[in-house]
Amino acid sequence: MPVDFMLTLVLLIDALEERLAGCRDKSQSNRLRHMVDTLDGWLERCLMERFSCRDALVDRTRRRLDSAQSRLRRLHPQSTRLAEILKEISTVLVQLDGWWAAMNQEK
Repeated sequence: MPVDFMLTLVLLIDALEERLAGCRDKSQSNRLRHMVDTLDGWLERCLMERFSCRDALVDRTRRRLDSAQSRLRRLHPQSTRLAEILKEISTVLVQLDGWWAAMNQEK
């Protein structure tokens, strides 16, 4: 999945979380929660699929995610949900670095 798709998911999840926070209607709240949970699952799957590929593609993906993190932090500095997602992305990026370092040592 393209990185742009993952970033779109991040922005959609953030927007839905904001709507959910202000929602008073229970049925609409349930629909929004279901959409957020579904998009969260897609984002997690995209991140995992994306990082099981070639070195150059992983490096480019990592740079784009780092750049996107900075951009999103500037756009939505007060968003709690976005902060959680960015922290998860950072964790995955750290794990990715460790995994690639281990792979390169085995070579």
